[in-house]
Amino acid sequence: MVGEELRAERPHSVRAAGCRCACEPGLGLSASAVPCHRRRGGEEAGLPALPPGRTVSACPVTVVQPETPHRALPASAGAAEGSRHGGGGSRHPPGSAGGAAQEHFGLNNPTGMNCLLDGTIPPSSGLSSSSALVCCAGLVTLRANGKTLSKVELAEICTKSERYIGTEGGGMDQSISFLAEEGTAKLIKFSPLRATDVRLPSGAAFVIANSCVEMNKAATSHYNIRVMECRLATKLLSKSKGLDWEKMLRLHDVQTKLGVSLEEMLTIVEEVLHPEPYSAEEICKCLGISLEELRSQILSQNTRDVSTFKLYQRAKHVYSEAARVLEFKKICSEAPANALQLLGELMNQSYISCREMYECSCPELDRLVDICLQFGAIGSRLTGAGWGGCTVSMVPTDKLNAFLKDVKKAYYQSDVQRLALEKNSLFATKPGRGALVFVEA
Repeated sequence: MVGEELRAERPHSVRAAGCRCACEPGLGLSASAVPCHRRRGGEEAGLPALPPGRTVSACPVTVVQPETPHRALPASAGAAEGSRHGGGGSRHPPGSAGGAAQEHFGLNNPTGMNCLLDGTIPPSSGLSSSSALVCCAGLVTLRANGKTLSKVELAEICTKSERYIGTEGGGMDQSISFLAEEGTAKLIKFSPLRATDVRLPSGAAFVIANSCVEMNKAATSHYNIRVMECRLATKLLSKSKGLDWEKMLRLHDVQTKLGVSLEEMLTIVEEVLHPEPYSAEEICKCLGISLEELRSQILSQNTRDVSTFKLYQRAKHVYSEAARVLEFKKICSEAPANALQLLGELMNQSYISCREMYECSCPELDRLVDICLQFGAIGSRLTGAGWGGCTVSMVPTDKLNAFLKDVKKAYYQSDVQRLALEKNSLFATKPGRGALVFVEA
């Protein structure tokens, strides 16, 4: 798993090359930037209240605080606007983050806001545009109402906000949006949320390339099906080991309760789960519950009609991906002479697992990864939820210009639609700092 991030003027966070699928097993490696177009008076999250009538920016949201309070944005506010600013977040409103902050502080009469949204992130590209929007909305809501929270608390509130639309997402995007620091990736762990610096080796750049295939995870069931498959695998593994399976939700929970290594968990997966898809009836038999109980108590609303589930493949991907994350950190810490080659191999292994075990790739992503490897990338894989969106590739710095030229010609210039999007679809990156509030003097 490899940390990567976008150019400074691109306001969003991007996960690392390691998987964030289904938020399992609570571990990821990330680097991010959520910069602002306004450069005066930069301040970090959680500072005192903004005087009335001043402008505050936390890209991609600009908020003008009015002199007097008025009705807060409803949960659906800004949904139409969200579609212009990328991501599976076409239904992710600023009001959802504001609503969570309002709930947290018990605000009965919150300050109203006029919001101007702006961004350059390609829609549904897997570059965390929706999370960036929610995080910025949460940040400016706090500022406008004179409230403060730690970065960790902000990340947790914004993570909760994104679930209001029914996407069973995790917290990596929101965490790196607030916790990112310039020049370093972050190893992110949950329960509790914490982040550790991971210094990336020199001699390589990380390049984002958009497949130009959009997948709105909020409008499809693909993403939630994977979450449910991980949850069901968790319950079957738990029951097989005599754990209280009804209370177990994440694969990480099984490992923690058993007190074993990721490698040992992979062995347990081989012993307990079979590679053939499980029917809903077989799962019910394994757990000793009825089909109605499965649908009403375990499955999410948009996965209750799914008839088969691949539990072995999803669990194997999650545990092996978590192991790659830790191996990546180890390589960065030890810095062997062949570090770049070792990290590239991890990226390639990760992509193969995403494609074959988690099945979240698509033909266009497969082709783009092949093109990137063909023209000099040491490693390449998809980033984001999958089924479209972007690849991230590690490219030697001395080959970067030639790489960008060759990929542009091979993937973008052969297609009129892709070529029209190429300006915001192919670029080199480096780690930057997280979300800030910029107050105009």
